[in-house]
Amino acid sequence: MRRIRTALLTLLAVTAGHAVSPATASAQRSIPAAMVGGVAGAASGGYIAISVIVAESRTGKYLHSYQDALGWRSAPVLIGGTGGAIIGLTDPDRLWRTMLYGGAGTLAGVGVGVLAGQLIWEGPEAKWAGGAIGAGLGMAIGSTLGVFLPLKDKDEDSGQAQEPASIPIIFTFRF
Repeated sequence: MRRIRTALLTLLAVTAGHAVSPATASAQRSIPAAMVGGVAGAASGGYIAISVIVAESRTGKYLHSYQDALGWRSAPVLIGGTGGAIIGLTDPDRLWRTMLYGGAGTLAGVGVGVLAGQLIWEGPEAKWAGGAIGAGLGMAIGSTLGVFLPLKDKDEDSGQAQEPASIPIIFTFRF
């Protein structure tokens, strides 16, 4: 198990090192966006993990040690941090839109969750538990929409046709 983990971490480090060593100036400008994306993704993943733990506690399954929180419940932190860094590195505009949609989804989820929590459960903790679960669900939905909805380009609004992306291919014949 330790060898597999070491091999996976080495592969991740090599891949991340290759991805973070851009050759162009435009790619170097996206490195701060990748750092912001990684931190924001890890933070939103952490909140989603907390909302999963709150939802489980409402069904009677409680955490008894910190080891209970690790494992699959910590996966949103890793997924969010990695995904945010990759989106920030490859498409900073999509990152900002994802953060905006995730924030809007969180606010909407809190409101809906508080109301739903009061209707579903009884007790003083029903309101905040519903709000926590709703915020996590709203954040997940909003962020997912921000990632997968297509971006609207400024060129489309002006009626100009966009140039298709091209990949330069060079052949060298040595004599």
